[in-house]
Amino acid sequence: MGSAALVTLQPQTITHRQIGPDGPSACKILDHFTEYASSHGVRILRLETGIHQHAAIALYERVGFKRIPPFGEYRDDPVSRCYEKRIQ
Repeated sequence: MGSAALVTLQPQTITHRQIGPDGPSACKILDHFTEYASSHGVRILRLETGIHQHAAIALYERVGFKRIPPFGEYRDDPVSRCYEKRIQ
């Protein structure tokens, strides 16, 4: 079982905070999260995960997230990997 939360960083941008391991429930949570964000006018999803979270990295890349430079509090964190996805 996974979990997700939205945190507004600036207008039209959110960050994803946690999601469980790869699998059907993780995909459902991520899909719901994306739909909810889109319905509230969010057009960019940004997230951070750890470099050792291989299942999470695979999931994010599989559903269209692209790797970006570290942002916010993760800028100087050597074990963070950041992603972004533009949504409709």
